[in-house]
Amino acid sequence: MSLTNTTLRVASLSLLATAWACGPMASGNAGTTTSSSGGGSGANGFIAADLDGTNKRATELAGGRAAQQGHLQITAATATLNPEVTYILTLPNSVGTHTCGAPQSVTSLTINRPQGSTPVYFDSEGPNGACTITVTQAAANVGDTIIGTFSGVASQESAGEIQVTNGTFEIKRTQ
Repeated sequence: MSLTNTTLRVASLSLLATAWACGPMASGNAGTTTSSSGGGSGANGFIAADLDGTNKRATELAGGRAAQQGHLQITAATATLNPEVTYILTLPNSVGTHTCGAPQSVTSLTINRPQGSTPVYFDSEGPNGACTITVTQAAANVGDTIIGTFSGVASQESAGEIQVTNGTFEIKRTQ
């Protein structure tokens, strides 16, 4: 993992930790429903995918923020407190198909799947990791929505890997 991607993940995780500590009002999603499969969309959108064949839809703490090199970082969790899954995607804010690990790119897919109270991060940059993210609508301005699909393998050295299929996202740019 490059220093650039490490910096982005630390910033994202700090943002999520702050939002979790402050509760649902901090996320801008107060009153939204949480669903691990199917269901509605939170106020700022959703990220959903089949993880090893089981659909996990995340609507809590959803949002997108500007990152470096013209990228956005989008996140969503399955619950405000103690989420079963948290998605973190860093992707170009441009229409097209983008591959994780491409030269000079910070495009990545990270899934936090806690084991007990310990966060375990599976990453497209881990051993055997890979991903493809297709953006069908970019979000040029705060308030715009980025829409697309993704798939790949997110892996972690000691915990194995997660097959990610049928991924979709529709996230409002909040920063």
